Amino acid sequence: MHECLREEREALLRLKASVNSSYDYLTSWNSSHEESNCCDWEHVVCDNITERVIKLDLVSNTDEVWYLNASLFLPFQELKYLDLNDNKISRWVPNEGFERLSGLSKLEELHLDYNYINESFLSSLGQILSLKKLYLRYNLLDRPINIPISELGRLKNLQELYLDGSYIDKSFLRKIGVMTSLNVLTMQGCRLNGHLPIVQGMCALMNLQELDLSHNNFEGILPACLANMTELRIFGISSNCFNGSIDLSPLPSLKSLEYIDLSHNYFNPITFSSFFNLSKLEVIFSDGNKLVDETLSQRWNLGFQLKVFSCSSCLSTKSSRIITRFFHQFDLQVLHLPHNNLAEQFPTWLLEKNTRLAVLISRNNSLTGTLQLPNHHIPNLLVLDISFNNIQGPIPTNFGLVFPNLEFLNISKNHFEGVIPSSYGNLVSLEMLDMSSNNLSGTISENLAMGCSSLNYLRLSKNHLNGQLFPANSNLTALQSLYLDNNHFSGEISHSISDSTILEAIDFSNNNLLGMLPRWMGNMMSLMDIAITTNQLEGPIPVELCNLKSLSFLDLSHNNLNGSMLPR
Repeated sequence: MHECLREEREALLRLKASVNSSYDYLTSWNSSHEESNCCDWEHVVCDNITERVIKLDLVSNTDEVWYLNASLFLPFQELKYLDLNDNKISRWVPNEGFERLSGLSKLEELHLDYNYINESFLSSLGQILSLKKLYLRYNLLDRPINIPISELGRLKNLQELYLDGSYIDKSFLRKIGVMTSLNVLTMQGCRLNGHLPIVQGMCALMNLQELDLSHNNFEGILPACLANMTELRIFGISSNCFNGSIDLSPLPSLKSLEYIDLSHNYFNPITFSSFFNLSKLEVIFSDGNKLVDETLSQRWNLGFQLKVFSCSSCLSTKSSRIITRFFHQFDLQVLHLPHNNLAEQFPTWLLEKNTRLAVLISRNNSLTGTLQLPNHHIPNLLVLDISFNNIQGPIPTNFGLVFPNLEFLNISKNHFEGVIPSSYGNLVSLEMLDMSSNNLSGTISENLAMGCSSLNYLRLSKNHLNGQLFPANSNLTALQSLYLDNNHFSGEISHSISDSTILEAIDFSNNNLLGMLPRWMGNMMSLMDIAITTNQLEGPIPVELCNLKSLSFLDLSHNNLNGSMLPR
């Protein structure tokens, strides 16, 4: 049987001894068993044939600073992957810094997120010539880091550089053009501002396939030289201050684009006709940017099949009908169109054509008519939010059969009427259900209370529901929030609610509940918010409520309670 080299086993034990962490995450690295195979230790991966260590995953999540001795890694001559994320590295043993890793000729991937990386660290990284992927995200130093580009420019094999969340000096982008081997550059939230530099800067990176500059403070128009990035597949610039015309920008000429995120900038109103010939485009995010009326005048006969389209708050016209523009799309997986003014009926045809659709969000619009569903299963739909619309009529009786794997359902603030379908009991994966502010009537069926076993949030407020507050039998053991206020429930508070032992918030206000407050409420130790105002409860407040150590809000007003106040 193969086992790891003795030299590497001993080196791992020396490495463990150098880690300064009160959280011992290397417990399996044990010296007490001489025959222990270090390839079986946690955080260690060996080659299946040579049994040499090729990967070390040393993510620590410690609050203590690590005084690094990089020479401890030198025995691992076949090492390809080294993850030192979240070790709070801020200094090293003299002459034993990252430059020592240059002796690892096969090291290709290095993770240094969540450390105190300064210019000296970065200069030493320039000697690890085998590197292909370098992660320097979320650097913990709260000052701009002047990346020594002359040193990192020596990394001719470096293909991917991740700097997200680190405070980067803006001079970096003026010099980055020397790193011509880069395929991926991500700089989300690096506190960069001003115009994108052109000369000797980013536009010289003609091999880039992924560029993410989101969540900075860039401004001005997109430079024309971006058209040189003919290999660019993924382009993200959301949450900046870019302006100008997308139609006149270089983006429509980037024929390799698959993913584009323009959200939350200041572009002139956009016509997506500029993108119609980008045959590889699959994902478009344009939240917060305005679409011009011309784009909405006809069905989009796109030259590509979208997987994701997100356009929140992007329609400037009243009574817009953007959903019908997707009539020729059949591969949609996410359609996100909230906060627009969509005056259309619920798009049943969209579900029939796009059988892989997983997320449909069209909340806060003006959808009208009744909810019509296909006659067949839509097994991939996980999220449906059509709240804040004007949909009316009954909920289709086959609802729970059509969407068997639904996890999130919000149809609140519409005009639905009638009873809750018994087919809801088939929604065994449903975690969040909000049907509040409609005109629903009847009772809460036992099918729902027994079948929706994954439910953790249930809101049925502001309807016309009646009968017993909750079914006598319930299997909602995962329920954390239960809102049944402003209905016509009567009788006593149902004992079956006590089966939901991890409830944190309940609101039964404005009903016709009778009887006494149940003592079992004092056993529901997770309760933080209780509102049962404006009912017809009577008798004393159970002293058991004093057991609820997490309780922060209690409203029992407008009932017929008597007796003394609860003791302090």
